[in-house]
Amino acid sequence: RVHGGQLVSLFVAMLESLLEGVPEHAAFVVGMFAVHETMFLLGSILSLLADINGWFASSKIQGRKSPSRALLRSAWLDAAVSHLVVQPLMLYFLFYPFKWFGLRTSGPMPTATSIFASFVFFIAVTETLFYWTHRALHSPALYARFHKQHHKFYVSTSLACEFAHPVEQLFANVLPTMLGPMLAGCHIVTLLLWIVFRELETLEAHCGYRFKWSPFFMLDVAGKHDFHHSNNVGNYGSFGGVWDAVCHTDEAYLQHCYVEAVAAAEKTQ
Repeated sequence: RVHGGQLVSLFVAMLESLLEGVPEHAAFVVGMFAVHETMFLLGSILSLLADINGWFASSKIQGRKSPSRALLRSAWLDAAVSHLVVQPLMLYFLFYPFKWFGLRTSGPMPTATSIFASFVFFIAVTETLFYWTHRALHSPALYARFHKQHHKFYVSTSLACEFAHPVEQLFANVLPTMLGPMLAGCHIVTLLLWIVFRELETLEAHCGYRFKWSPFFMLDVAGKHDFHHSNNVGNYGSFGGVWDAVCHTDEAYLQHCYVEAVAAAEKTQ
């Protein structure tokens, strides 16, 4: 039986063989691009196929509701420009601050323990930056200009996770995700694993389904963020919503959950 630690070790060994002899700059740009695009495309396509074919219907948060075809076309076009034009250029220049802080593409491979410790730090940085930038984007001064585009998806799907104004994409998505690994001066293998993990989180948060078998289910990642899209209020955080709990910006969602629980209990009586 294969457990999580063995999977991480296998992935690390695979990346080590792929990165051997590759120049650092190329390894960073190509590795980041390949991992990000693979995760984004697989997650987005699977989410849309689930909507079209009625897969996991019992786990669908908003029942039969789905985004319009026009909105989906707009999101795919936006993703094509962002991912194929902007992303490669951004990664090319991001390499330099990452390298300045100590990025490594060779030498000893990170252990599962060191990767776990790094992830704890990355999650703390991401949750903090994402919460406060996202909350700021909901202010009257910024919402209409920079964040309204993302909220066109009031019925969410994984494709929506990066459908955002360039300012939002930079300050609320790229910066919170990349700052932790950059400051840590981590190995590129740790960085690539982090991108896989972070993409899984945001793809699930936007997918519109609450999967009980998901590692993010206990944090109610999908339920919280789907409520944020459908009601456009509260739940500004990402991993577990720690800052939402501290700042009481999850109260509307907690009330919603209470009403749903009462209604479900009444049905069973």
